[in-house]
Amino acid sequence: MSRLGERTLLNFAVHSGGNFVAILLVAAVLDPHVRLPATGTLDYWATAVIFAVVLSFLNHYIRPILYILLAPLTCLVMIFTLGLAHFFTGALMFWLAGKFIDAIYVENFGFALLGALVTAMIGQFVASMILARVHARRPPPP
Repeated sequence: MSRLGERTLLNFAVHSGGNFVAILLVAAVLDPHVRLPATGTLDYWATAVIFAVVLSFLNHYIRPILYILLAPLTCLVMIFTLGLAHFFTGALMFWLAGKFIDAIYVENFGFALLGALVTAMIGQFVASMILARVHARRPPPP
C-alpha cells in the first residue's frame, strides 16, 4: 500500500475512533432523543462502532461528493448563510447514518443537528490528539 493510502486509512480509522467516543457522549447526554440499544450490552457497543464507521464514511467520502455535485448551489448557500449550512450538511450526514442503522434512534432533524455538532467537536478533538501523538512518534521521511 502506498504512503497516501496508508495515511488515508489511518485518518479514517482515527476519525472513526474519535466519532465512537463522541457518539457515546451524545447518546449519554441526549438520551431520550438520540438512543443506542441498552447501555453496556454487546448491541450497544457494536451499534456505536458501526454508527461511528458509517458516520465517518459519510463525512469523509459522501459529503465532499455532495458538495462537488451541488457546487453552485452549495457556494451560494454557504455565502448567504455565512457557512452555517455546513452544520446542516453535518446534521444530514448524522441523520442519514441513523437511518442506515435500525438500532439508532434520532428523534428529529434538530437533535441530529445537535448530535452532529457535539460529535464534530468531540470527534475532531479526540482525532487531533491521537494524530498528534502518531505523527510525533513517526520518523521524518528521508
